[in-house]
Amino acid sequence: MSRGARDEHIFQTYGTDPREVLVIGVPTFGMVSIYFAARFKDLRMPLNSIVRHIYVTGREIGIARNQIASIALNIEAESGGAFRPSRLLFLDDDLLFSPTALTTLIQRKLPIVSGLYYTKTDPAEPLMFGPSGTGVLEHWQHGDLVPVEACGMGLILIELEVFRALRDETDLGVDAMGYPNWFTTTRDGRSDLGVTNETEDVAFCRKARAAGFPVYVDTSDAAFAFHYDAPAQQGYPRRQWKQFVETGGFRWA
Repeated sequence: MSRGARDEHIFQTYGTDPREVLVIGVPTFGMVSIYFAARFKDLRMPLNSIVRHIYVTGREIGIARNQIASIALNIEAESGGAFRPSRLLFLDDDLLFSPTALTTLIQRKLPIVSGLYYTKTDPAEPLMFGPSGTGVLEHWQHGDLVPVEACGMGLILIELEVFRALRDETDLGVDAMGYPNWFTTTRDGRSDLGVTNETEDVAFCRKARAAGFPVYVDTSDAAFAFHYDAPAQQGYPRRQWKQFVETGGFRWA
């Protein structure tokens, strides 16, 4: 028995909204530990998400971050509007983070929220800062969501709208490579604020807060990362790292 000659297929197709894209950016000099690679592989992604990975190697850290953000913002134009980047997660290649770090930060639903990590010093200090000149914040408890003046950029989730607003509504200028100057490293120089030394993370937080975007640090264990010294095979803070190596877990004093 044959099919009828009048069989038809009728399609009615309509445009769809752009698909949201999560961008993960890694500024690096190209040499990473196997421990970072394992944590990176196990990092959990939000369900039904489109993820783009951007790596910039061998550039000064501020310029590398500017380039990553620029590439992320160009995704929409390059896709003809089919994709729109919504968030950018910066990951530094010397951090060993929890598999739940990204999903935990997303659940905070904040324009700028960082995970917690410490300096590679003994004693280690949290990379979360109060007003200029006051140093690291001290009066908080692990598990708190802490408003800060500035923080490290090694494990931080930023809505792309923050970059768009700073680019389009403030006088950012451009860096040495021509990228919008969201991140600026100042060494032995002097800015309009009288700053002689300022890291790119502090500069970004200052610009973002001035534009109305507060900065937070999630100090829960799910958003914590060890700061790893690969040549010494040592994580910081030392006490928690020793506990982790011996037992697979750690506790805060």
